[in-house]
Amino acid sequence: MPPPPAPSGPVPALPQAVAAFEVAGRSVAARLADGVADGRLATDEQGRYILTGDDDDGPEALSSDTPTIATQGAFAAPCRFLNRFLFTIGYGEAQVPYACRACYKIWIRPESLRALFALKEVMDATPYTSKIKVEALNPLSPNVYLGLVYGGDLAETRAAYHVLRAAITADARLGAEVAMEIRRGCQNYELLCGPSDRYTFDPAQEPVEAALLERFVKPGPPTRPKWQRDAAARLRMIQIAHQLGDESYKDFTGGKALSISPVRYAPGDDASGDDETC
Repeated sequence: MPPPPAPSGPVPALPQAVAAFEVAGRSVAARLADGVADGRLATDEQGRYILTGDDDDGPEALSSDTPTIATQGAFAAPCRFLNRFLFTIGYGEAQVPYACRACYKIWIRPESLRALFALKEVMDATPYTSKIKVEALNPLSPNVYLGLVYGGDLAETRAAYHVLRAAITADARLGAEVAMEIRRGCQNYELLCGPSDRYTFDPAQEPVEAALLERFVKPGPPTRPKWQRDAAARLRMIQIAHQLGDESYKDFTGGKALSISPVRYAPGDDASGDDETC
């Protein structure tokens, strides 16, 4: 679903069938009203919805504890609308969006920062949309280093899997031991709605989602250029790798350590400094 053009006047009220559509016993209209009331949503002069605090370009994003570098490829979807707005607020985290029913991804788990950036080179040589992330400080994720490839439907994603599996196995910096798997949708969907092979969808969701997309304000372009945002994410990845004790971070600092090894002193009064280090 492409983003709608900005309307020239007020957006018509939601059709009754859309406003009354219920998820887990509560209507979409009521859930959106809750979002406005509690400050998660605002509305513009046309009556469209705006996610508050939704700034991927601000200072907090640049110092994120889940730094991410993305590469746009063939796959594109309005994920901010579908996940942050529709799933989280409109559906109250109780129903996976209909538009996400055929979205599959390849999860790739390298074991070091060095391998993560080698993986990025491999993924960037394909036509696929992809991203690398460091998730070690995300309390809801079991991952440390993660590569994601957006394949499309299951058949397309399986085809992409075999292309990437061959390339990763052949790369001496990675190899056959790098774990890969295909998963469906976003991680928070499965966390909150259960196993993805048991998702259910109602075709009545489709007009609801189309109507809400027309009333959703897509954020404007980032104020910082991509190279700057990617450089900030890369720096944060290096810092986290250092905190984890992953010495491969030095590949990206010219071999320079980010901390020192200080002199330690024995607890006895007659002890002098020794050459033991932390």
